[in-house]
Amino acid sequence: MLFANGKQGVRLDGFKTSVFDIEGGDFSVNDAIVYDETSLELAGIVSRMSQRPDMPRPFGVFYCEERPTYEQLLWEQIAAITERQGQGDLDALLYAADTWTIQ
Repeated sequence: MLFANGKQGVRLDGFKTSVFDIEGGDFSVNDAIVYDETSLELAGIVSRMSQRPDMPRPFGVFYCEERPTYEQLLWEQIAAITERQGQGDLDALLYAADTWTIQ
């Protein structure tokens, strides 16, 4: 993770983040965190960086987990029920059981 136009970086020292200068310091660009949006642990660490005044404010995707959307799961459920029970009949549903007429 680089910031300040690539002049500074963020590295992990255990579970703690620290800022370092890229040029003329003890660390190089290779010591900077390479962000992985699939790491829940790293997302937690980065989400708290803005609480420290010496850290850059992170923004964007902190964590991404691949999983089906609600719509995908709904269509799969509809397909499974249709396969098991057949195509529904709205008229049969509306006129089934007890019905009444409003006059």
